[in-house]
Amino acid sequence: MECFFKAVDIYKKLGVDDSGTYNNIGVLYCGMGDYKKAIVYYKKALDAANKDDFDDVATCYLNLASQYEPLCLYDEAEEYYLKSLECTRELVNNNPYKYVFDMIGIYRRIMLFYYFMEQYDKSDEYCDKVLKIIEKIIHHEKEHLDEFIYIYNNLGVYYGNVNNNYDKAILYYNKGLELALLGAKE
Repeated sequence: MECFFKAVDIYKKLGVDDSGTYNNIGVLYCGMGDYKKAIVYYKKALDAANKDDFDDVATCYLNLASQYEPLCLYDEAEEYYLKSLECTRELVNNNPYKYVFDMIGIYRRIMLFYYFMEQYDKSDEYCDKVLKIIEKIIHHEKEHLDEFIYIYNNLGVYYGNVNNNYDKAILYYNKGLELALLGAKE
């Protein structure tokens, strides 16, 4: 961690505020379970971020949301998840091919957030959004089979272990298995 603080000092001497370094310090504090200190550094990262760089800003928002959750600050977590989603939408609008999996990822995070908040209708809504994206792109994205398998398996977990809808869980586990078998043939 010392090297990150040295990097911050060097950047300050150069008159530069580096979002990435602050983010990395936040990651370290998160890994140590010090969510409050992680929030401090993620906020510094957000302040230092170029507001036109939606990728950087979306990451900052997502990191903040993921720190507020374990602190039981759910309104703040929701606020930052939704801000991250807004930025990710901008990224997808500008370059759908590059950022589509980021969109799926944020939808999955929000889906699980709402599930654990026992807001099942909202959780299911975001699950449906994930599925709609997959249905649109799966036939055009053969090189991403591993990611689709992972997503389908996660949906199987969501429906089986989290939602107790075993029929849907089996459906998504089987879709993942079909893709795995398809990938093994190629």
